[in-house]
Amino acid sequence: MNRQFRLLLITFTATLVETLAWRGSYFFLKEQFLFTDEQNLLLAVSSGMAAVIGALMSARISRWLSPRYTLITVYVLLVFICVIQAIWTGPVTICIGTTCMMLLMLITWPILESYLSAGLSALDISRSIGRFNITWAIAMPLGMISAGPLIQYIPRGLYVLPAVLVFIPLLLAFSLEQQPQHLSKDHDDRPDGPTTSRYYWLMIAARWTMLLNTSLGISLAPLLPGILKGLGVKVVWATAVAGVQDALRLFMFIIMQRTTRWHNRGRLLAMAIIGLIIGVTLIYTASNIWMVVAGQILIGACGPMTYYIALYYAMLVHNASVEAGGAHEGVAALGLAVGPGAVILGTLVVGATLGPIVGLAPICALCSIKCVRSLHRARFRPAQ
Repeated sequence: MNRQFRLLLITFTATLVETLAWRGSYFFLKEQFLFTDEQNLLLAVSSGMAAVIGALMSARISRWLSPRYTLITVYVLLVFICVIQAIWTGPVTICIGTTCMMLLMLITWPILESYLSAGLSALDISRSIGRFNITWAIAMPLGMISAGPLIQYIPRGLYVLPAVLVFIPLLLAFSLEQQPQHLSKDHDDRPDGPTTSRYYWLMIAARWTMLLNTSLGISLAPLLPGILKGLGVKVVWATAVAGVQDALRLFMFIIMQRTTRWHNRGRLLAMAIIGLIIGVTLIYTASNIWMVVAGQILIGACGPMTYYIALYYAMLVHNASVEAGGAHEGVAALGLAVGPGAVILGTLVVGATLGPIVGLAPICALCSIKCVRSLHRARFRPAQ
């Protein structure tokens, strides 16, 4: 089993664990404990804030323990969290466990991204990130599809299965080297000064677009069970419908991994902003399941571009460091808290019907303006 395959297997199983025990919990709480949309949103805010903290702590912890021992420590802790949730399956343990899980998971992603990108040329980084993205994008819809039957027929299985699966990345982490090997600053595969400057502004533009993506997309995660239930969709099928954007995400990652036509181009980010706003509006105003599916398709097509592009430029500009991955994942995770928080605020001000749209509108405006300004600055930097 070669090194990259081991890293991708870690990514796959860790994503399954995260999807089942995090995203699945929204449906579990709605079905088993009749959680309201507001309660699910509050859980999303707390887990999102924990995720931001985890991403920003990742580099510091990995310097203290080493990247390998950080992964091992986190996966051991995740086993305990899942076991506790499986034994005491109540609202308190699920909410606390989910929040702690997101903090721990976001510590690991920057480290895995560094292992996968360190020491590679720009083209190889693009391909390696593509394999990484494709791997977790396959695992996520599989996790969502599995969550529905588990909730319906074996409720505790939603946490028993992750407790077992965590042992796979835990054991594989022992086989990794202590530190990933990075390129030297003067290596021929490192971009020159002007090119790095352009990549920097493209990275910033992508991060603003990615923040919009996670804010809009994650604000839907706790509300989607209620939206689909209101349309008469049973939980077994609701989790599958929720996985539509995950399937589109996989499709987009495969396309981006197989081509370099998106390198050094900013128009895709502007197009992604438009698609994300239209998609989330369709879902929040849905009068039938097909509007939800259409919105999921738009989000699933546009959202992955922002994540892929932002991570690619972060790895290039900062030489595949854990710090680069931490900043990248920190911005993505910020949307996990900002989006649901905006929906709560909007609902308090104008009510449940228009609340989500009103609450998210300022985020749409801010991210759009910041993205366009960064793209404008990138235009005047030469490309290699």
